[in-house]
Amino acid sequence: ICNHKTVLDVMLIMALFPFRNVSFLTGELMYNKNRLFSWFLKNLGCIRVDRNVSSDAGYLGEVTKAARAGELICIFPEAHFNKTSELLPFREGAAFIAGKLRLPVIPIYTDAAYHVFKRTRVCLGAPVDLGEPDGSVPSAEWLSESTKKLRAEVQKLKNRLSVKRNEEDLARRESKFARFFYRFTQSLISLFLFVAYRPKISYTDPQKQKRRLDGPVIVICNHIHFFDPPI
Repeated sequence: ICNHKTVLDVMLIMALFPFRNVSFLTGELMYNKNRLFSWFLKNLGCIRVDRNVSSDAGYLGEVTKAARAGELICIFPEAHFNKTSELLPFREGAAFIAGKLRLPVIPIYTDAAYHVFKRTRVCLGAPVDLGEPDGSVPSAEWLSESTKKLRAEVQKLKNRLSVKRNEEDLARRESKFARFFYRFTQSLISLFLFVAYRPKISYTDPQKQKRRLDGPVIVICNHIHFFDPPI
């Protein structure tokens, strides 16, 4: 299972498991776009799920067949593209299939940073065993608890990725190159501004104030022009 930001998430999952066949559970809206895209999804091995029909369990036969063939079953439990920074509520389909077929679940989280010159971060968790539900059909209580557990596992991956990103950003800012680049850029901007604009600086208390401040300090300023931050 994986969070869902864009259609490129499908390509990411395929790239993560290059030597395995992956069957994606796909909502009916994707099939209704046009005939060419519908044909593409069918030949890609996607399994159609009609989310508007509560009794639609026809996909379960295809899922069972794919699982017996040794394929990976990929589910995006948010069920929609998530445009927010927080996880959406999970649908119970993943827990239902895992309980019905007695399959472990691998949680995945991606920041979906699919941009040129920007690295996409992905975190894969350990397989989650939801245990066996009471009876052949998972109960509503078991589905609810299992779905909450799966969402919690993906949330842990999201938090871990966020911490790692902050550590990487901090290390990047503290690197020798970053410090050199900042000082070099600061010197060029200062030289340009003081030659071109010749700012006149005044202090309310010239005896006690100075532009070189010691220790961490917060500086606030009105904002009129683009060159306010450089100055």
